[in-house]
Amino acid sequence: MENRIKDLILFGLGSALMTREKIESLVDEFARHGKMSREEARSFVDETIAKGKSEGEQLETRLRQIIKDVVHELDLVTREDLEKLRDELTRKE
Repeated sequence: MENRIKDLILFGLGSALMTREKIESLVDEFARHGKMSREEARSFVDETIAKGKSEGEQLETRLRQIIKDVVHELDLVTREDLEKLRDELTRKE
């Protein structure tokens, strides 16, 4: 059981770096060798892809927040700041 858990953890980590085709190929291999049924394999691929997509979206959201925080911390001018300044200058003319 412990080895299976390790294998699943390693597979999960590795799957983040693999394409859908590579994941399907690996899972098909598991199915051919009787480690899981074709249905289980297909379900596993779909779940892995969905989880990877969800985690990717969460990572993107987190990275965007980090970038906003860094821009604010460094007191950098944003595009929005420039547009406000441009609007103010236009009104004064």
